[in-house]
Amino acid sequence: MKKSLIALAAALVAGGAFAQSSVTLYGVIDAGYGYKSWSDDTLGDTKSQGIQDGGAAGNRFGFRGVEDLGGGLKASFVIEQGLSVTSQQLTNQRTSNSGHQMDGLAQTGIGEGGRSSTSLNRQSYVALSGGFGEVRLGYQYTNLYELSTLSGYQVGSEGQHGADQSHVWGQQFAGGTRANGITYISPTIAGGLTLRLQYGAGPNLNKFESDNNGSRDEVRIGAMAQYRSGPLSVAVAYTQYTTEQVGVPGGLFTTSSADNTAKLTQLGASYDFGVARVAGTYNMGNSGDVLDLDFSAWQIGVRVPFGAAAVIAQYGQGKTENGTDINDFKQWQVGFTYDLSKRTQAYAYYGETKDDGAGLGTSIYAWDKKTGLIAGIRHSF
Repeated sequence: MKKSLIALAAALVAGGAFAQSSVTLYGVIDAGYGYKSWSDDTLGDTKSQGIQDGGAAGNRFGFRGVEDLGGGLKASFVIEQGLSVTSQQLTNQRTSNSGHQMDGLAQTGIGEGGRSSTSLNRQSYVALSGGFGEVRLGYQYTNLYELSTLSGYQVGSEGQHGADQSHVWGQQFAGGTRANGITYISPTIAGGLTLRLQYGAGPNLNKFESDNNGSRDEVRIGAMAQYRSGPLSVAVAYTQYTTEQVGVPGGLFTTSSADNTAKLTQLGASYDFGVARVAGTYNMGNSGDVLDLDFSAWQIGVRVPFGAAAVIAQYGQGKTENGTDINDFKQWQVGFTYDLSKRTQAYAYYGETKDDGAGLGTSIYAWDKKTGLIAGIRHSF
């Protein structure tokens, strides 16, 4: 009897400990049948079709955990990896843009490849939160990505042509959508205002120096303010990304670059009228390097619900210039979604991007025209 009571007490203590913490497995599986066509007077034509990843959302799985430390303080973590459910590589690749999904097709050079084997980590950080807000440390979404993609100001599918450039235009200069660093998120103040402050680098450290490998400095600072009240949401964000590199023959860094400071300002807004929700973004900035490129872009979209179904339309434009229009693109996308349940959605999207700019070398942004069509299923768990 005494042993039974001791066992019961131990079980209750263990149960109390577990009640203070939790770990959740989550993810997205998204696949559909799609067709893509790229054409350019100089680069030629590239076409692909078949079962593809991420027509409506990037495939991923992750772990999310939280522990109650008492006194209103909580510790938490997120570990999230991208994957490609239509590739034999699965967890060794992820579809990271709207390019062609062929194993071995590079994202560098003329940028045809849509899969990456070097950026599998979507986010991974540890955090403390309380009445002061939340502080996150690790590899995480930047303010650039929070405003452009995660705040509801983009109604189209960024994984498909026609809605894959305008909302993130400038990210190629401002360090990308994820970075290693520290983020502070304030509690909601003034009836709906939230502030996000970030400091860090790109995927690596702020500073590295080596006689054998060269040196590199990276500093990214960012700030975002977002206000939500009923059907209205508005936000503004600023990112500054400074890099400097000294190369050493045979080292980790072999080329040198001057002190470059790219700057990006973003605006976003949405309003839900009930019968339709309208949303859009505006980006502007400068590359801050020897090319001194000015860039800007905007997009606006509408989502009209009909019960479990919805019709989506989006249009955007963008430019990169330094006396000559390097990029001068227009893009549009239409889509249809049907919610089979709270976690499962059927969808179809068609979009087109045309760029009349002169181009600058060869890259994913050098092509004259891109079109894409996909129909598929997205399931969240």
